Amino acid sequence: MIVATSCCCGTDESGRVCRGGSNITDATGKLLSEIWDREGIIVSNVFPERVPALRAENPWYRGQRPDLYR
Repeated sequence: MIVATSCCCGTDESGRVCRGGSNITDATGKLLSEIWDREGIIVSNVFPERVPALRAENPWYRGQRPDLYR
């Protein structure tokens, strides 16, 4: 699966400065692509089918209560 995200930056309509900032990370938290302080689009390949196995191996996911997240 390919994921794309955009980044906008500069001054908004009310004069506030926005630095922008977008990123794409994989299921392990590894940074795949990022963009800051300029307009653009980043693209990266991700593999959502790997998520269940990685979560099963990750001790930080034990004890989570999915019923609390909506």
